[in-house]
Amino acid sequence: MTKRETTAPPTPEACAEEAAQYYDNARQILRTAHIHQNRYTDVKPVREACGTAYLAVLAAVRGYLLQQGVSPSRVPESYEALCGALDRHSRNNGKVKHLFFDAYSGLHIDGYYRGFTRVETGKSVFQTARLLIERLTGRKLHAA
Repeated sequence: MTKRETTAPPTPEACAEEAAQYYDNARQILRTAHIHQNRYTDVKPVREACGTAYLAVLAAVRGYLLQQGVSPSRVPESYEALCGALDRHSRNNGKVKHLFFDAYSGLHIDGYYRGFTRVETGKSVFQTARLLIERLTGRKLHAA
C-alpha cells in the first residue's frame, strides 16, 4: 500500500465528510486561543487551527476534483498543480481558484507558518475557507 492510498479518501462524499470534520475541529481549536485587545495572545493554537482548516480545504478540493472525474491517483498534491486542476475543472470563472488562493495564503502561509495574531484576520480566513468548502462540497458548514 502506497502513501497515496492511505491519505486520499476514495470518494467525493468521503472527502466532503473529511473536510467538514477538519473544519469543525479547526474552529474548536481556534476557540481555545486566548484573546486580549482583539489579538490572539498565544500563537500556537492559531497555527494549529489554521493548519487543520487548510487540511479541510485540501480535502474539499480533492473531493471536488474526484467529482469532476479526476482519478484518485491523478489528483495533484502541490499548490501549483491544484491551481491548474481547479482552472481546468472549475465552472465558476476563476472564483474557486481565487478562493483557494486566499485560503492558501491566509491559512497556510499567514496562519500556519507566520502565526497571525489579529482576530479579524482569523475571522476573515476562516470565512474564506468555509465559503470554499461549501462551494466545492455543496454542504453547509457552521459559521466561524
